[in-house]
Amino acid sequence: MSKIRIVHCADVHFGAKFGAVSALADTLRAEQMQTFEKMIDFTRANADILLLAGDLFNTPVPEKELADKVAALLGRAAVPVFITSGNHDPAAPDSVYNTTEFPENVHIFKDENLSCVELENIGARVFGAGFANPVCRKITGLEDFTHGEETTDVLILHADLDGAPDGPYNSVESKALAALGFDYAALGHIHKRFIGDNIAYCGCPMGTGFDESGQKGWLYVEAEKGERAKIEFIPSGSRSFIVQELSEPVDEKLQGDPKRDIYRINVTGNVNLAEISRYLKEKVFYFELSDGRYVLPDITEVLKEQSLRGEFVRKVLEAEQSGEFTSEQCSAALRFGLEAFDREVRLFEDN
Repeated sequence: MSKIRIVHCADVHFGAKFGAVSALADTLRAEQMQTFEKMIDFTRANADILLLAGDLFNTPVPEKELADKVAALLGRAAVPVFITSGNHDPAAPDSVYNTTEFPENVHIFKDENLSCVELENIGARVFGAGFANPVCRKITGLEDFTHGEETTDVLILHADLDGAPDGPYNSVESKALAALGFDYAALGHIHKRFIGDNIAYCGCPMGTGFDESGQKGWLYVEAEKGERAKIEFIPSGSRSFIVQELSEPVDEKLQGDPKRDIYRINVTGNVNLAEISRYLKEKVFYFELSDGRYVLPDITEVLKEQSLRGEFVRKVLEAEQSGEFTSEQCSAALRFGLEAFDREVRLFEDN
């Protein structure tokens, strides 16, 4: 039996707002497309099939220009492409999957009934199902799967592995899925990478916020009937969102690539917030300071404000410089005071 070479990608979320870092949104949306193009070119050069396991788009009705561009890129892959609709991009009647013309090499699993596409030229069968609505509690027909005598059998699902039995996102029990014996099961929905025996989540190819921190990419898989799949993580090289603690401004302590990556720095201990903010501005592509609960505004910018908030920050820092406050007291006062200012502003805007 020949090996089937697979690229497994999921949860791209085209059309995401990048709200956590809105100042970078346009840059990150462009880089998101570049990352996808890189994955498509990798697929064209190395794979027999491409599996996109749900939430390709962040909404079922993305902008037409975006949908058309993604469809064209899928054609460029030049191999069979299989998409399952997810909870963010369910295949409702007006969705991208029912209104956009996709190339002939693209097959979309649009509903909750398991179906199969046979690829005779490579000796494979691809099974899949999708979300027709934002909620999908159960895929029907999965329990009826039977092995092909000669084919390598692959599954693609957007699923919540071992989620609540009646959960809204297609909860599938891992033991039951393993017992079915697919030669490879490609899952989407969970944005963190998980690799098991012939079952895997690939994570997302590029983070969209600080809840998706760390290195991202896709999986390259060699699957063969009756064998354990060989699964390799391929880093996409996209910017990483990084969350880390820092108690003093020393560059060796910064994870990742400071000139490229996006940081949320949780400041701890006896730290001068103005000093660390000035330091990071010289070293880091983008950062925000946090106490682990509240994200602080840029202290160096607040210092320039001709406002009550700006005057408060200046007075606190002057008290630190004079020895009236320790650095730790200064940091605590700034965190408490700036959060109070923000809270009052929100109350004023709401009313």
